[in-house]
Amino acid sequence: METHTLTTKQLRKLVNAIGSGSDWPKHTDDLKVNYAVDCIVQDDGDVPPYDERLYVEEIEAFKALEAKTG
Repeated sequence: METHTLTTKQLRKLVNAIGSGSDWPKHTDDLKVNYAVDCIVQDDGDVPPYDERLYVEEIEAFKALEAKTG
Protein backbone atom coordinates (compact mmCIF):
# COMPACT_ATOMS: atom_id res chain seq x y z
CA MET A 1 0.00 0.00 0.00
CA GLU A 2 1.32 3.39 -0.96
CA THR A 3 1.22 6.41 1.35
CA HIS A 4 0.22 9.80 -0.03
CA THR A 5 1.12 13.04 1.69
CA LEU A 6 -1.51 15.65 0.89
CA THR A 7 -2.23 19.00 2.47
CA THR A 8 -5.65 19.75 3.92
CA LYS A 9 -6.42 21.81 0.82
CA GLN A 10 -5.47 18.87 -1.39
CA LEU A 11 -7.59 16.51 0.71
CA ARG A 12 -10.58 18.80 0.16
CA LYS A 13 -9.92 18.70 -3.61
CA LEU A 14 -9.69 14.91 -3.44
CA VAL A 15 -13.01 14.60 -1.62
CA ASN A 16 -14.64 16.99 -4.11
CA ALA A 17 -13.18 15.10 -7.09
CA ILE A 18 -14.42 11.73 -5.84
CA GLY A 19 -17.83 13.12 -4.84
CA SER A 20 -20.41 10.46 -4.08
CA GLY A 21 -18.52 7.90 -6.13
CA SER A 22 -21.44 7.38 -8.49
CA ASP A 23 -19.84 9.33 -11.35
CA TRP A 24 -16.36 9.34 -12.79
CA PRO A 25 -14.12 11.54 -10.58
CA LYS A 26 -13.71 15.17 -11.57
CA HIS A 27 -10.41 16.46 -12.89
CA THR A 28 -8.48 18.85 -10.64
CA ASP A 29 -5.70 21.36 -11.20
CA ASP A 30 -3.39 19.55 -8.77
CA LEU A 31 -0.93 16.88 -9.91
CA LYS A 32 -0.80 14.95 -6.67
CA VAL A 33 -4.56 15.02 -6.17
CA ASN A 34 -5.09 13.62 -9.66
CA TYR A 35 -2.60 10.85 -8.91
CA ALA A 36 -4.34 10.07 -5.61
CA VAL A 37 -7.67 9.86 -7.49
CA ASP A 38 -6.09 7.43 -9.97
CA CYS A 39 -4.84 5.29 -7.07
CA ILE A 40 -8.28 5.21 -5.48
CA VAL A 41 -10.21 4.29 -8.62
CA GLN A 42 -7.84 1.48 -9.68
CA ASP A 43 -9.79 -1.71 -9.02
CA ASP A 44 -6.81 -4.03 -9.25
CA GLY A 45 -4.43 -1.90 -7.18
CA ASP A 46 -1.92 -1.83 -10.04
CA VAL A 47 -1.13 1.87 -9.91
CA PRO A 48 1.88 3.10 -11.87
CA PRO A 49 4.57 5.07 -10.03
CA TYR A 50 3.97 8.81 -9.80
CA ASP A 51 5.23 10.56 -12.94
CA GLU A 52 4.93 14.32 -12.54
CA ARG A 53 5.42 14.94 -16.27
CA LEU A 54 2.41 12.77 -17.12
CA TYR A 55 0.16 14.70 -14.75
CA VAL A 56 1.43 18.08 -15.95
CA GLU A 57 0.58 17.04 -19.54
CA GLU A 58 -2.84 15.82 -18.39
CA ILE A 59 -3.65 19.15 -16.72
CA GLU A 60 -2.45 21.13 -19.76
CA ALA A 61 -4.59 18.99 -22.09
CA PHE A 62 -7.63 19.41 -19.84
CA LYS A 63 -7.17 23.20 -19.73
CA ALA A 64 -6.87 23.30 -23.54
CA LEU A 65 -10.06 21.25 -23.87
CA GLU A 66 -11.89 23.55 -21.45
CA ALA A 67 -10.74 26.59 -23.43
CA LYS A 68 -12.14 25.08 -26.66
CA THR A 69 -15.48 24.08 -25.17
CA GLY A 70 -15.79 27.27 -23.19
